[in-house]
Amino acid sequence: MKNKLLIKVFCGVLLFYVVIYVVKSLLEYGQPNFDEELVSDLTRERRLYSEIGSYQGYEFTYSRSDTKKDSLVFVLKINGLEGSVKYDGLAVKKNNKWILKKIIKQNK
Repeated sequence: MKNKLLIKVFCGVLLFYVVIYVVKSLLEYGQPNFDEELVSDLTRERRLYSEIGSYQGYEFTYSRSDTKKDSLVFVLKINGLEGSVKYDGLAVKKNNKWILKKIIKQNK
């Protein structure tokens, strides 16, 4: 009796995770996903740390309606303990994948 209940609970939890994964994938379809790689590249630059101090995180903003188009304008803000640096960027969609075209550091 306990084994059947345990199997039902396990199947329920497994089904829950599958549904969550499918919903998450559907929501992220067509959305830009290059932000983490871009931040990783930018935070390798030592000059950045002289402006922001130690790295704390980032903010990646764009208009969700722009994801339906072939180009996407975005703002990337890298935050640190002592300040932050903003970048303006442009990405283009090619074969339903976003490719970074340019990124420019904003002047203070």
